[in-house]
Amino acid sequence: MSGLEYERFADIYRVWTATAGSTHANLPFYVQAYLATEGPVVELAVGDGRIAVEAAVRGRHLIGVDLSPAMLALCRTRAADAGVADRLTLLQGD
Repeated sequence: MSGLEYERFADIYRVWTATAGSTHANLPFYVQAYLATEGPVVELAVGDGRIAVEAAVRGRHLIGVDLSPAMLALCRTRAADAGVADRLTLLQGD
């Protein structure tokens, strides 16, 4: 999908990821990988922050990059709701 397609998809993205079995299965893997890394963590296509925010809750600072302004807005909201907005640097880019 292009960034423009994700703009239209953003409003249902959280429901989609909440109901997809693979997203539940891969979350612990990615969070553990982020926590095990000593250097900076950059998540490309950060989306709504499903993984990045979970790692930030566990103390990790991350840079998230996404093409979609709508997805970045969702990520900012998720991070703020979790109290970890200060641990994420979000950038719009391809």
